Amino acid sequence: MTVRYQAPWHRQSFDRFLHERLPQLLAERMPLAGYRAQFTGPHTCRINLSVSARSGAVDVEYTDVPAPDEEGVFHLGDRRFVCPPSASSEALDTAEIRCVGEQFLDFLAERLGSGASDLSWDEALVRSWLPLRAWMLEFLRGSDSLRPWSTEAEPHGQPLDETNWLSRQTHLRRLIVPNRKKLFTQGQIGRTCPIETPEGTNIGRVLSIAQGAKIRDGELVVVDDRPEAAFGLSASMIPFIEHSDTNRTLMGANMMRQWLNPPDPEPALVQTGHEPPIDAFWCGRNLLTAFVSWGEDTFEDALTISESAAAKLGYPKPLEPGDKLSNRHGSKGIVSRILPDEQMPHLPDGTAVEIICSFMGCHTRLHFGQLLEALLGRIARIEGKPAVAPPFAAPPRDEIRRQLVECGLPESGMETLTLGRSGAKLARPSTVGWVYWGKTDHCVADKIHAHACGLRANRQGHTEYVNLRENRAYETIRETYHLRSTENPEAQNLCDRLAEGPVSMPEPPSPSFRDLQRRLRIAGIELLLSGQALTCRFREPAEPVLPLASPIPHPWIEDRQIRTVGRFDGLPEFADVLVANARLLQMIESQTPQRLVQDATDRLRAAVEGYFDALVPGEDREGKDWRLWPHPDFYRYAVLRLDAMVLFSGRSVIAPASDLHLDQLGLPDPIAWTLFGPLVIRELGDRRAVESRSAEAAAALDRVMARNWLILHRAPSIQPTSHIAFRPVRIPEKVIRIHSLVCRWLNADYDGDQSAVFLPITEAGQREAAEHLSVMGHLRQDPALLADLAPTQEM
Repeated sequence: MTVRYQAPWHRQSFDRFLHERLPQLLAERMPLAGYRAQFTGPHTCRINLSVSARSGAVDVEYTDVPAPDEEGVFHLGDRRFVCPPSASSEALDTAEIRCVGEQFLDFLAERLGSGASDLSWDEALVRSWLPLRAWMLEFLRGSDSLRPWSTEAEPHGQPLDETNWLSRQTHLRRLIVPNRKKLFTQGQIGRTCPIETPEGTNIGRVLSIAQGAKIRDGELVVVDDRPEAAFGLSASMIPFIEHSDTNRTLMGANMMRQWLNPPDPEPALVQTGHEPPIDAFWCGRNLLTAFVSWGEDTFEDALTISESAAAKLGYPKPLEPGDKLSNRHGSKGIVSRILPDEQMPHLPDGTAVEIICSFMGCHTRLHFGQLLEALLGRIARIEGKPAVAPPFAAPPRDEIRRQLVECGLPESGMETLTLGRSGAKLARPSTVGWVYWGKTDHCVADKIHAHACGLRANRQGHTEYVNLRENRAYETIRETYHLRSTENPEAQNLCDRLAEGPVSMPEPPSPSFRDLQRRLRIAGIELLLSGQALTCRFREPAEPVLPLASPIPHPWIEDRQIRTVGRFDGLPEFADVLVANARLLQMIESQTPQRLVQDATDRLRAAVEGYFDALVPGEDREGKDWRLWPHPDFYRYAVLRLDAMVLFSGRSVIAPASDLHLDQLGLPDPIAWTLFGPLVIRELGDRRAVESRSAEAAAALDRVMARNWLILHRAPSIQPTSHIAFRPVRIPEKVIRIHSLVCRWLNADYDGDQSAVFLPITEAGQREAAEHLSVMGHLRQDPALLADLAPTQEM
């Protein structure tokens, strides 16, 4: 099958816009007397206009107007953008497909007014009427913050995904269906890939145009109806795709676009025959893979790799535990251990395995295509030429068995491995073969961070508060949302205070409560906290205020009239109040008929209600009755949302630990020094020794860590055990290591999941972590959790 990786419709659409549709639009909106456009470079064009005026024709020249190159890419400085086509409906067989030219035409039409011929046209007026280059930059950069898979109704410009060659070409062949309601429609068959789509909320809305389809005259048409042509560019590169679960092939196709570029491309031993004749396409390495359980180091997607294989994948930085690898079949996981070659399993001929992948994962994830690739890879390696396994036309299993025998290998493709070159044999044969693996751009060095001071920290939100409350961790709540919150003015000198001696909890209110007080005061309600007593009363908003054009009922208490509201210029809903209030005031001053004044008053009431609800968002406002105020429900709705950036916290990728107890946690050395540094300074009384990380300071650090608890949190907080307190143990790595038995408690696995750690810094917080959040604390609260700590077959 011909590999179609180009996307000519971008440039074709822009050409029609530039030479046909733009002059037609301008002729409709202004007295256009002449028009000429031409490309002045690979990425720019020049447009010359002539406008009829009383004094004669006015000539205007627009230079350096951005234009797409032949591939459809806009170059703006050192950044590149693409405008994905958008479908008018999910029925792709009848939908109108609007590419960059059509989208920019609509963008201009919305902004371009109609200019009368009797206007005093001159060059300045034409340029202000039609700021063509500025509008093009706004069109492209307006969505600069969007990720490449954004699905706004008007996608406009998106930063081009240039992780590797495949990600770039796939982005150019992307299609967005903004208003899609069904996951799959009949018109999608043969037009878009049934595999390639994001895994999150945009599933089914961001699609890849099939190899056998193209955009022509505003329609998505099928030009090749063979079954394999229905796949997108990425999916067509997956050998034995029909032997793996669709969910896994989706992951495999998506993660191939996350592979980092190697300095020396290495083609796969097993190919589909659809690969482009371009060296930059190949971003992986052929690794001798053993599908065998290797204890905790291959538990829940974790991978064990040899030092020689790590050297092959050491680009652009050396491979280390926590870096994420994947293959074309959707098998993915972080590197758990990097072992010397002599410690890896060996084939009977003495060849060391390069990567170990749990065979249990194949059965639970149903991506058996990688087993067939492994076998065919061994055949290709012996024969010295790539094997070809096209979609739906791969060699049958009987043929693979025959080739294995011809190559002197067992017919089953399974061999008994040994522990090391001359060690003991494993209990049973295993599948071993060459599989194509890539190093993704998810590297642990980019994920690890820790903060004990400053404004950056790890977030704890409302669901985390609920989880801590259910675990009766009230002291932890006070620390999290008050003492260690970056919004607390006293938090910025917390490190120095902790280095000098124990710290105590500051007096209430917390930053979140103060923010609630401020928001309620804007709405005319004063919330007072005195000791353990909480009272509410009506009070005029504090300055600055907005006088209302007419008194209106309070949105929450209808029998109370309000004449002013406090200002909160950061909320978009306040802008709605300003507009509605100004309109009503103008009507009253101009003595507009009462019916229209009443309509404007109703609009102001609605705007103020929306403003107040935005000020104090509630959990579920259906059925609430503010006429019951003051009532406990009022406080419950008002104070429900808690959110804080929490100091003395860190984050990294989690990895399995084979040498830690159940209540221990392996803490990366950089995080350990950041979180426990102030305590070590207090222990030694020598700040300089800690800053230089001397041997004496390191010994003190280990002592301090041994007598403290550290809380690990794995988002989302959907289980009571989302917060667990551990005894930290310092490790010379960047990953956070945990005992694999607590994975189920954390709803975690080892495919790149991250977790945050939080250090309680008060004595009460430490006691509470031990009593309520440790493994024993959770078991005391719910003994039924013990069943989830049972070992599994993978271990």
